[in-house]
Amino acid sequence: MKKILSAILALCMIVSITACSSENESSVKGSENRVMRDITTQELIEDMGIGINLGNTFESCGNWINKSSVTNYETAWGSPVITEQMIKGYKDCGFGVMRLPVAWTTVKAVGTASSVTEV
Repeated sequence: MKKILSAILALCMIVSITACSSENESSVKGSENRVMRDITTQELIEDMGIGINLGNTFESCGNWINKSSVTNYETAWGSPVITEQMIKGYKDCGFGVMRLPVAWTTVKAVGTASSVTEV
């Protein structure tokens, strides 16, 4: 299940990075000499284009959720299991940026500063 979650998150990041890239030479990926562009927040938003929010996807919490599977957290608040086909569908519909909220507190080990428990 961790591999599926990792694959979904990686795909989301790839879609986001791809969507944010520009034909402008100053934003070529992999450039070792990249500098922060001097643009306003509004210009950044316009550059990002239309996005979608997958809210309630990986942010459910509660001691009533069966901890045996990541999928139980993903669907606890009524969201479907996110699939590669769904993400491609969003991209095909014109969404180039994806926000994927994650609540790490649901899998954080109690009493630790940064440990995440096995699910």
